[in-house]
Amino acid sequence: MPDPPSTMSSDNEHHQAEEKATILCAQVQVIKDNIVSRSQSEDLIVIDPLDFTRFKKWTITIVVSMFAMLVSSSGTSFPMGTPSMIRDLSCTPTEATLGFSLFCLGFGILPLFTAAFSEEFGRLPLYNFSLAIFLGMHLVPALSSNVIGIAASRFIHGAAGSTGVVTAAGTIADIWQTSERGIAMLLFSCVAFSGNGLGAFVAGWIETRPSLGWRWIQVGVPFFILLVLTLEETRIGVITKTARLKAEQSKAKHLDSTTRKYPFSFIARLFTRHGENSVVGDREKNGVLDDIATSTCSTTKNDMGLVLAADCVGAFLGASTNPIQERLYKKYHARKGPQARLFVSCVAGLVFPLSMFIFAWCTTDGVFTAPPIGGSTQGTISALIGLLIALTIYIWSVFMIYLATFNYLADCYGTYASSALAAQGLFRNVTATFMPLIAEPVMFPRLGGYRRAIFLFSGLAFGLSWVPFVLYRYGDRILARSRVASAQNKAPIRLAPDLNPETKRTARSIDV
Repeated sequence: MPDPPSTMSSDNEHHQAEEKATILCAQVQVIKDNIVSRSQSEDLIVIDPLDFTRFKKWTITIVVSMFAMLVSSSGTSFPMGTPSMIRDLSCTPTEATLGFSLFCLGFGILPLFTAAFSEEFGRLPLYNFSLAIFLGMHLVPALSSNVIGIAASRFIHGAAGSTGVVTAAGTIADIWQTSERGIAMLLFSCVAFSGNGLGAFVAGWIETRPSLGWRWIQVGVPFFILLVLTLEETRIGVITKTARLKAEQSKAKHLDSTTRKYPFSFIARLFTRHGENSVVGDREKNGVLDDIATSTCSTTKNDMGLVLAADCVGAFLGASTNPIQERLYKKYHARKGPQARLFVSCVAGLVFPLSMFIFAWCTTDGVFTAPPIGGSTQGTISALIGLLIALTIYIWSVFMIYLATFNYLADCYGTYASSALAAQGLFRNVTATFMPLIAEPVMFPRLGGYRRAIFLFSGLAFGLSWVPFVLYRYGDRILARSRVASAQNKAPIRLAPDLNPETKRTARSIDV
């Protein structure tokens, strides 16, 4: 007698459930195979970048930090040459400023796309490609005879440089454990911030030499060879995929290649989520306060470079303050998670508007037409010292916020840190694009001078000082709404294959 229809339906459902369970188990096994850092197969040996020697880790960290310093110095050195550029090309100040603004625009937009490519296809190809373009774009402004060519090259210049800087943060997240990452990020941030002051100082000196001028500022360094010789791939998923392809090619003459479309919707999703997750780094408006400082402190570009050298002092003060943050992080990390990165940034969030209040107090309502530093009067020196102190405190607070942002997002997003940092920097760099274009000709005159404008920004900064405190208190709930961050923070624990069983490290999500 045939089985009733209900019984047959039940058997089919049971069979389908078994097939789904089998497929799920196979997928879990693939994920486990990807997490293991060294394959047991004699044909496939994959070295996890976390297992690199400390010498190799520090070499890679120093090289990518030097790249960041080169990019930041290129950003601040260009405005130093605007007087001679205006004279040689017969352009307006706004047209000359356009080169700096488009540099910031390219710096902010392109990483939203290239960061995802580095996470899918590897860091090293993107390094080589972006650095070659970045160094080449040093020559275009130096050889160009019109403002349009300079502006276009500066946009490409910023885009190529930003790719390297954002990828550098991902590289550091690839090779350092969470507990060790703070010192590496400190070095990276300190060198990057020092590049702002160093580039302005050197460019200011070049601008004041009649035999040189703005074209000599657009000069790169022979850095590409150093990067090629010292860097290697650090993206574990790409390393594993490459090793497997090589192993399969050694066994067979042909290889069925498969392709997978990268989920570009992840970029948009990450950007929308990050609107809730970002630290107060968006308040760092690149170039705005530096422009005010250079406009109100002296009449020569050499003196302006000296003023902007306060960036270096503030960065080193931040580096000397960071050990306090590291001790607090080690003490509270088990209980607070990534939010333990935000202690000093909470203080910096309050100091940031205070430094701007001091800066505004030492600024006149109009252009400060003081003589050069060498011939300054006693009153001029006092005003200049006040501005330098305010700018140093400002840079310290921005540095601590910047460092906390990098560390926090690296902890939250792990191997997707490059995309997270690209999203974080978008608003900041887009704002930096338009502020120099509207500040001097429009905003300052309508607000009645520099002092009132800076006081306005000080009030806005004070109104945003609560952001790191809210993120510290409710950061875990906010991150829970991000699927990527939740997956990174809930990753299982794996044993390092070459260590004792007692030694554990947090596993990272690997896409292969």
